[in-house]
This record gives sequence, structure tokens and C-alpha cells, in this order.
Amino acid sequence: LGFEIFFKNFSIKRLKEILVLFANYIGLEGLIAGQVLDIESERIKDNKLKSEKVKRLLKNIHINKTAKLIELCIVIPGIIKNLSYKKINLLHKIGRNYGLLFQITDDYLDSKTLQDEKKITYPKVYGLTETKNIINKIYVQTQKLINQNFEIEKSGYMMYLLDLIVNRSK
Repeated sequence: LGFEIFFKNFSIKRLKEILVLFANYIGLEGLIAGQVLDIESERIKDNKLKSEKVKRLLKNIHINKTAKLIELCIVIPGIIKNLSYKKINLLHKIGRNYGLLFQITDDYLDSKTLQDEKKITYPKVYGLTETKNIINKIYVQTQKLINQNFEIEKSGYMMYLLDLIVNRSK
């Protein structure tokens, strides 16, 4: 019954959009790329950690291994609900920020308890203070995107999720 209801009011165009997005985000331009970059990053020497190249690499790893997957979870319901492409693009930005916030916060929390010597992380590259500043900056950007583009009834859960991601202890 669920599939019947779902597909009765759902266009093939939107289904294709979801499948292509999913394939791109978990394929060679997404999760797989992130994993390859992550493995390659293990060879970076400590004296290179502060370079702009390593900072871009770290962000790309986090985008491809974590952020795109969380982004999918935020965007797909919008596609299913047949939101405008303007709203879908906003959901992409919000979802990407959720993913980055999740992973950068994870790096920050992990840095206080355990260290994986091989992995590059935000605290290793930026230090704890700057990592916290980056988290706050993305948080504020995401908060503005939500508040400026979604009615209060629809933004409540989005804000709750944002706070949950950033204010967790694990």
C-alpha cells in the first residue's frame, strides 16, 4: 500500500532525479572518492598539515564521506514532496552544512578523547579553537538559511536537528 500511494502521485522524472543523485553521491563522485582521498591523506606528513592544499583535501573528504550522505537524507524528502527547485537547492545547502557540522563536530569531540595518528582531522589541521570557530560559522550560516527561507512551522524540526548535531557530547 505504501508503494502504491507513493508512486500514484510521484513522477518518473523526480524518481530519476533521486536515483541519479543517489548514484552520484555514493559513487565515484561521492563516497568512493571520499574514501580514496581519506586513504591517500594518511601519507601526509605532519609538517604539511597547515597547508591550503591539505585544508581543501580535508573538506573534500568530509563532504564526500559524510556530508553528501546526510545531504541526501535532507534533499530526497523535498524531491518526493515536489518542492520547487529553489527550495531543493536550499535543502542541498542545508544538508551539506549538516553533514559538515556532523563530521567536524565529530573530529572535535574525538580529539578530546582519542587520536588516530594517521587520519587528518580539523583539530589537527586548524587546532581546537579554530575548529570550534568553523563549527560556529557553519552553524550560524545554516541557521540563517533555515530562518530566512522556511516558515516557523517547518523550520522547527530543522533547527532542532541543527542543534542536536552541534551540541552533542558523543
